[in-house]
Amino acid sequence: MSHRNTEGRSRPLPRRLLTATLLAGVLGGCNDPNTGIDAPVDNFFFPEGLLLDPRTPEGDAEPEAAKYLFVSNGNNDLNYNGGSVTVIDLEAFFEAWSDTRVDAEGNEVPTYEPYPYCEGPGERCVLDVGARTTDDFPCRRLGLLPQVVECDEAPFVVDGVRLGDFSTHIAASKEPSGTPRLWIPVRGDPSVTFIDVKGSLPGPPDLDCGQRQVDGEADDRSRCADEHRLTHLRNDRSLDELPREPFNVHVSESEDYRYAFIAHASGPALSIIDLDGLSGDDSQPAIVDINNIFSPTIGTVLSGGFGLATRPCGACGVEGEEEDPGFNQPDVTQGCTRPLVYSSLRFQLLATSFTASGIDPDALPSGAVERDGCEDAQGNYLGPFCATPDQVGQECAILCEPQVRNVVRFPVGGVDPLSTVSGEALGDVHFGDACGDELYVLQTNPGALLRLDTSLDGGEPLDIPAGRPIEVCDQPTRFQIWEDEGLAFVACFQAAYVYVVDLRAEQVVDTVITGTGPHDLVFDELRGMLYVANLLEGSVSVIDVGLDRPTRFKEVARIGLQEPFSR
Repeated sequence: MSHRNTEGRSRPLPRRLLTATLLAGVLGGCNDPNTGIDAPVDNFFFPEGLLLDPRTPEGDAEPEAAKYLFVSNGNNDLNYNGGSVTVIDLEAFFEAWSDTRVDAEGNEVPTYEPYPYCEGPGERCVLDVGARTTDDFPCRRLGLLPQVVECDEAPFVVDGVRLGDFSTHIAASKEPSGTPRLWIPVRGDPSVTFIDVKGSLPGPPDLDCGQRQVDGEADDRSRCADEHRLTHLRNDRSLDELPREPFNVHVSESEDYRYAFIAHASGPALSIIDLDGLSGDDSQPAIVDINNIFSPTIGTVLSGGFGLATRPCGACGVEGEEEDPGFNQPDVTQGCTRPLVYSSLRFQLLATSFTASGIDPDALPSGAVERDGCEDAQGNYLGPFCATPDQVGQECAILCEPQVRNVVRFPVGGVDPLSTVSGEALGDVHFGDACGDELYVLQTNPGALLRLDTSLDGGEPLDIPAGRPIEVCDQPTRFQIWEDEGLAFVACFQAAYVYVVDLRAEQVVDTVITGTGPHDLVFDELRGMLYVANLLEGSVSVIDVGLDRPTRFKEVARIGLQEPFSR
């Protein structure tokens, strides 16, 4: 899937020509195996996951708008030999097409309105509809919506790496070294790829996933190394493989724990990754548990999970309550030392909550971490000890890594889909407030946004439906919440819209046209922008959601040129 119209850029070979080329290689006695067409890193092809640059300014510097956007490309039509992650320079993108104004203090501020049509050579301008873009002039008016600017993504790409087919969503963790790390489920070869985001701001990120070295430097266009792929329980190929369809990833970390949770779109499994690795071996993160919490009930034959969110724990800004050490601490979290995670079942109107925790070595007999047997040197029996990877199966060796615990399943209410035997029922989940008292769940069939009361009653969350369902578009899957403004943005894949929902008024207040197949969303609060991955169009819609601009709740631009067949 290529949409290049800029001279000098390669396109994939037509399938008939590709077949002829392969036959010629075989008949000619070529010994090199065909590896297919390498995935481009400067081109969107089925963009599925979005994430703003997780790097933060050093020291006490004021927060700044993210300079870069990460996009995972799924290669859903298998046109290439894998997917990719592409890094977009957002500042250069906005600079290429948006105009500015001078405010009352004399500061130049962006208006996010496009420059005029080009009337001749100039430093910056927006080309007319259908004009051929170049690296110098990468932006033009969109064909059916000339008030919207579309820009070729290639001139704004600053880095990228290749990974497997059908990569999905992106989450980020903050490693002890200070380097952020990306986590991306890959469905084509069930695995989770992790990528380190190196480089300091304000410079561009340097993605490192163990790529091939060329002349002593990483080849950023080669595929991520196997050492950056998690495929088996405890990184042991003799143990269980990661189940099929790893789809959504959620990182939950605090001073006491660092986990990533993987929901599988098909099948009953939830997988847990300990970001700090196995006991006695902290060199690499590891899958430490695969638990069937999404198993079907009598109402359906299908199983799978989707949304994931950690309930906020501890002080949350309610006046006078922060003094109470037990305030906003669900009992199951044991004083916020382990997470309380909520998830949705894909094929039933049910949600589940659970926690994850390991065995505290301090609770075991003395030396339980260092020992490698049941007895000491004098033959005294000391009991169990935490097993390192090569000690699993030995007498008295136990697994101390995190495991799923305290699973609770409950109904979410919603609109009866009339048939519970097949078809998707629920999608994304997000908490709507800082205390975690409101959980929003997206129903996909029929489309509705549901609210649950997850406030504490004697240390236990209520987990009951609250308020009426807010009807939205058909078959939505992902949404984002702007907590300060009480707004939710729902991606409508089939309708090619984003619905804007006022959560306080419990109603849809606007709809915004996007590209074809909007899926993932990410909210850029400091710019007042919403980025939406258009899976079927190879573009990212840029929607203005700022409070004081005339283009509020309008699509103002797209990163990526619209495909001819998109509309």
